Amino acid sequence: MGEARYMDRKEAIRAVLKYCAIQRQTVRYGVLGKAVGIPAQGPWQPVLDEIAKEENPDITFLVVNKDGLSSRIGFEAANPPTDKQRKGAERTIQAVFTHYAK
Repeated sequence: MGEARYMDRKEAIRAVLKYCAIQRQTVRYGVLGKAVGIPAQGPWQPVLDEIAKEENPDITFLVVNKDGLSSRIGFEAANPPTDKQRKGAERTIQAVFTHYAK
């Protein structure tokens, strides 16, 4: 089986997300896509899941949809998110901001 699409952009995605974390900002899929050369519709899941497994706290929570949350929370679909997913995402986003605070 071949490598998942856009894995060659993983480090560029990680760099943008770390920059966003330092700036205490989330980023929409479309904006991130323009920055790293991936269409807004992705597919994002394979590359973001790979980054999520490697980062603690999980910086992929900073990639958000129009509702202000990730489309996947805890490796599960979140359209719409459950209350538990929403609270977990909000905690993780704050943990990311705290971790990258300068």
